[in-house]
Parts: sequence; structure tokens; C-alpha cells
Amino acid sequence: MVTKIFDGNAWHLSALEAASGIGIVLGGLTLGLWGGFKKKITTSILGIIFIGFGVLLMGLAPGKWFWMAIVSSSIMGFMGPIANGPLHAIMQERVAPEMQGRVFTLISAGATAMMPLAMLIAGPVSDWLGIRLWFLVGGIATILGGLFAFSNQNIRTIEDQQATQKITGVLLPQALPPIE
Repeated sequence: MVTKIFDGNAWHLSALEAASGIGIVLGGLTLGLWGGFKKKITTSILGIIFIGFGVLLMGLAPGKWFWMAIVSSSIMGFMGPIANGPLHAIMQERVAPEMQGRVFTLISAGATAMMPLAMLIAGPVSDWLGIRLWFLVGGIATILGGLFAFSNQNIRTIEDQQATQKITGVLLPQALPPIE
């Protein structure tokens, strides 16, 4: 994107990365001070929708408007903690304490495993369709995913469900030995 659309160099890439990093710090501070909406899931879903908006904005940025890419990168960075922080808090509330290590490790491993797979797909597909289209499709898909989450009663009301529905070891394969 930096070289093909913005005719940029390493400085431009570092500016985008710095904007994202500053956004992450400011998003974390904002969430820490504000605390989010009363329903944590609402905060997370709105964070996801605005991440999608940032991705979409990146795809719409004209080649001569690098500042728009900086704004986009800042939005994506800022909304990361807004989306993820409350989700982690919900997971800590919903997962039994003795299972949290396993569940969070599984989530982290799954997310980490997706990164190389996404790179393997994103490179050739964006070369084939164009990087702008890749960002536009990604932004729209993220926004639609967030809107779907708002429309899904099971997701929207996860915090209202009875605490007895906590995730316990029953849901994990019995072949896993207990951690001692």
C-alpha cells in the first residue's frame, strides 16, 4: 500500500506504524479512563465496527492523501483496545478461573496461527484484485461482522446470561491432562 498507492518509502511506512502505535496507547488510556459502555459487549462491537471503518478509509485514501492513511491507521490502532479490552473482561467473567489459562492460550494460539495464513492469502489476492479492493472488502466485511454481532441476541446479551453458564473443563477434550 505504501509503495504502490502512496509512492512512499520506509519513512511513510514508519509513520503509519507510529500512528497505529500512538492510536493503541491512546485507545488503551481512553478505555482505562472511560471504562466503556455499561455493557462491555457494546463497547467491543462498536470498536470492531470502527476498526472496519478505519480499514475502509485506508482503502478509500487517494494516492496524494497520505494524511488520510495516517488517520486511518490511527483509528485502527485506537479502536483495537476498545474492541479487545472489554472482550477479555467478558471472557474473564464467563470462563471458570481454573480454565482461563487454557481458554486464553487457545484463543491466543488461534489468533497467532491466523497471521501467517492471512499473509499467505492477502499477498496474492491483493496483487490479483488490487490492494485498495482488498482493504475495501476487509473494511466492509469487518463492519458487517460488527453489525451482525449487534443483531445476534446471543452475542448482544452475553453479559445478561446466567453466571451458571460459565465455561468449564467439560467443554474441552478429556484427553488433555490436568495442569499440575
